[in-house]
Amino acid sequence: MNWLRRLSARVYDGSVVIGWRVARWPWATAEGGSRLGRLIVLAVIGSLSWRVPWLFCACWAFAAWRAAPLEPERAPEPTPTPQSPDELYLRLILGHIGDETGIHLADLLPAIQQAEEGLEHMTRDDLRDLLAALRVPVRAQLRVGVRTGVAGVHRDDAAQALVAYLARAPSPEA
Repeated sequence: MNWLRRLSARVYDGSVVIGWRVARWPWATAEGGSRLGRLIVLAVIGSLSWRVPWLFCACWAFAAWRAAPLEPERAPEPTPTPQSPDELYLRLILGHIGDETGIHLADLLPAIQQAEEGLEHMTRDDLRDLLAALRVPVRAQLRVGVRTGVAGVHRDDAAQALVAYLARAPSPEA
C-alpha cells in the first residue's frame, strides 16, 4: 500500500507541474499568431480528451509521473546519544508503568531482572537502594489496578525523577 501512496503522490505533484506548464505555455511567446496557434492546439487536445478519455488519462499519468520532482535525499538519521545507566533505569521503570498509575515493587523487580544482565540475583532491598539512588520515592501503599496497599512506584514520581535527572545531568556537548 505504501508504494501506491508514493505513486499517487508523485502523479499529483507532476500534475501540478504540468498544469502550470500548460497554463503558461500559450503566453510564453510575445508573438500574437503563435499564441493563437498554441491556444488552438490546447483546444484540440481538450476536445480529443473527451473522445478517448482512457488514452488521455494514461498519457497524463505517465507525463505527470515523469514531470514530478524527485524526492529529496533524506539526511541520515542522527545517532542517539548514549544514555547513562541511571537514565536507562528510569526509562525502563516508566516503560513498565505504561498507562497504569504505577508499578508494585513485586512486579518491578522481575522486570528489571529480565531487562538487565547480571541482575538476576537482585533482591527487593537492592531494588529499594537503586530507587533511592535514582531519587525515585517508593510509596508504602500504592493502588495499581485492583491490588492496593502494596509498596510501589507511582508514575508521576518516576516521571519527576527522570525530569530532575535530565536537568542535572551534564550535556553531551560540554
